[in-house]
Amino acid sequence: WRRKKMKLSVIIPTYNKSTRFNIMLLSLQQEVVTLDTPENIEIIVIDDGSCDNTRDIVGRYGEKMNIKYIYQKNGGLSNARNSGIQNAENTNLLFLDDDRVVCDGYLKNLSYMNADIVFGKRKEWYIRNFQNRLDEVFSIVSTQKEILHNKTSNSRYYIKTRSIYSKIDTSIPWVGCTFANTLIKKDVFDEIGGFSERFVGWGFEDMDVSYRAFKAGYRFAMNDEMVTYHLYHQHGKEIYAQRDNNFKVFFERNPDYPVALYEDFYHNKISLFEYEEKVRTYYDNTR
Repeated sequence: WRRKKMKLSVIIPTYNKSTRFNIMLLSLQQEVVTLDTPENIEIIVIDDGSCDNTRDIVGRYGEKMNIKYIYQKNGGLSNARNSGIQNAENTNLLFLDDDRVVCDGYLKNLSYMNADIVFGKRKEWYIRNFQNRLDEVFSIVSTQKEILHNKTSNSRYYIKTRSIYSKIDTSIPWVGCTFANTLIKKDVFDEIGGFSERFVGWGFEDMDVSYRAFKAGYRFAMNDEMVTYHLYHQHGKEIYAQRDNNFKVFFERNPDYPVALYEDFYHNKISLFEYEEKVRTYYDNTR
């Protein structure tokens, strides 16, 4: 990072999560102020129609970080991320979610690793009675972040997908790339377009971008030093219906064998190894 002096636009969509977002921004500010060139970082917050105190929270961090705050009518995650891309001044984009804590030199560990799209590792921070323990959470993020190493565990999806990235060449490099923790060159969006707004609610809008980028020839890498700590929260049952509907959109937009087969992998009907081998065979037979 110090050598390259990378200019970076950090894109963070948010919607009615001001408490978690406050914790996230605190952790991000602590990383920004350690950089030799903090002025090279612009933070783009897309407030997707929040009706809580998100605007006030953002205002607390404007002195030490270059924050561009964009309030818009609620248009969904894809729309918010597209707004971030359109308003980014730099050619390097970092997508982060509004409920992730960063630490341990996160920004200094960013690297393209000879790829065009690099995604990081997700660890889950399970906090019971979250609202009643805010002082403890803020204390940990402010001064005791080393505690996070013992309080968190690798996300299930990271565990499920990570082994393919130890291969020199994989037929499915896009499957681990969700956009809650992803460094990407803006040129990719210039070529393939942004996030589709056909996706409603939770799921697959990011994988749709990843798959299209893969088909366009862009290279992927996983960087285990890009760690985010997810402030875990329960989802309602409605997200399962959203996920299933969004998978249909994903397949309608990309009616290819690797996408169709992903559903079996996602539902644990086939292993990662089986999925990778079946797709590799498919590509070998269709060349």
